[in-house]
Amino acid sequence: MFLRTANMTNRIGKIGTAAAELGERKMTGNINLQKYANLLVETLPAAITNDADHKKYTSIIADMMRKGENLLSPEETEILRLLAVLVADYERNAFPIESLEPHVFLRSLLEDNFMKQRDLLPVFKTEGAVSEVLNGKRPISRDKAKELAKTFNVDFKAFL
Repeated sequence: MFLRTANMTNRIGKIGTAAAELGERKMTGNINLQKYANLLVETLPAAITNDADHKKYTSIIADMMRKGENLLSPEETEILRLLAVLVADYERNAFPIESLEPHVFLRSLLEDNFMKQRDLLPVFKTEGAVSEVLNGKRPISRDKAKELAKTFNVDFKAFL
């Protein structure tokens, strides 16, 4: 069994956000069905049941993202949307989030994002407050949790 690290959670959050944004779009009439069918045959998307498939699909997603969303054909955008949904579903099931105390999770996010305590000053306003939160001596309020959630692209409930 794998445990999701904060870094994985951040990446999963980004993929999930991308999938949600792309998922809002519907296949439009400008899809060339032959090109789309060729891409389907090339990628052979299916439910992900093992790490090898997960690696394969995340690699394809990374290649497509490097190309740039604005440079993808409508058919490639549909494949990206499909793969993002498959990967997000697999990761939700295969890498359950371990329960961390909010301050431990926040410290982990800081480390994973190469940030310093001072980078939290816009949220907590004082160095003392940042220090107390990171040491577990001060709880994180709901409002601060929402600010942190926006900063790190994670669910605010992880900080409560």
